[in-house]
Amino acid sequence: MPFAILQPTLIYGKVGVYGDRNLSRLLQQLCRLPVLPLPAETGLRQPIHSTQLAAVALHLAQQLKGADFDPSLPERIAVGGDSTLTYTEMISRLQKAQLSGDPARRCRLLPIPNRLFFLLLAPLLLRSPKAFEAVLRMGANLSGFTPAHQLLGRAPQPFPVLPLA
Repeated sequence: MPFAILQPTLIYGKVGVYGDRNLSRLLQQLCRLPVLPLPAETGLRQPIHSTQLAAVALHLAQQLKGADFDPSLPERIAVGGDSTLTYTEMISRLQKAQLSGDPARRCRLLPIPNRLFFLLLAPLLLRSPKAFEAVLRMGANLSGFTPAHQLLGRAPQPFPVLPLA
């Protein structure tokens, strides 16, 4: 029986009562804070909306069971969103997608040199190694996945795809 394992990147979005715990947490921080310090040089991201991921899964399931099955399809498919953005650009676009009166739009993004940023947050390592690891990932490139639009044969969707959270 043919199968494929989807390995998505950063998943975001809200469908019904279910929401993500990725970008929605960032949105909460943007609403609460007047300034959000970020490393000056951030890594790349390829966020995928939950509806895009569902469409890819459904498309591949239909392709795997149909007569037009492509045997060259890999068993593991790393899938991401259609846009490759820096972490800072992702947050900036997330802010701009909010309504004009939303408190998240007022938060200022403050770039800090990477070494200083990570040095200032080093005490977090003692309190929560998991949270410090999340901070370190801001500087890592987490992209290079197959864009959802290539798998679906559609035009690319710009980030962010709504509804967010």
